Amino acid sequence: MQDYRLSLTEIVELRAAHRATREVREAYRINAVIVLGQGRPAADVAYALLIETDTVRSY
Repeated sequence: MQDYRLSLTEIVELRAAHRATREVREAYRINAVIVLGQGRPAADVAYALLIETDTVRSY
């Protein structure tokens, strides 16, 4: 998986989208993208969210 970083603006926008969503699956996806964008490895994100690493990679 390619390492990438999100800008502060992107993180703020994603957090707003997270608060606005009513769909649990969408909220998990947004969480994963935010944490990945802050430089955490996919395995750490998967462990924290109690999901599979492959699932994180697909997000």
